Amino acid sequence: MKNSKLNKKQKIVLWIGGVILIFSTLFPPFYKWGRYRSLSYGCEFHELFNPAGKINFNVLFLEWFIIAVITVGLFIAFETRKK
Repeated sequence: MKNSKLNKKQKIVLWIGGVILIFSTLFPPFYKWGRYRSLSYGCEFHELFNPAGKINFNVLFLEWFIIAVITVGLFIAFETRKK
């Protein structure tokens, strides 16, 4: 890795992965408690002082892991190798 310059495709992959990660953090999955069970309400903008529900961190961490694995996989796949 003497020449560690990124090519155009790798830069695009990093930018898109970063943007998706930011949006998944701004719009986290959440749930509210119903009468007898928790109800998943999907993703919504999470307000700091007036949250719509409790953030489902298990699903959020799974989303982050999947985004990271796909981003790293594409980053490595688009690596140019010089002989």
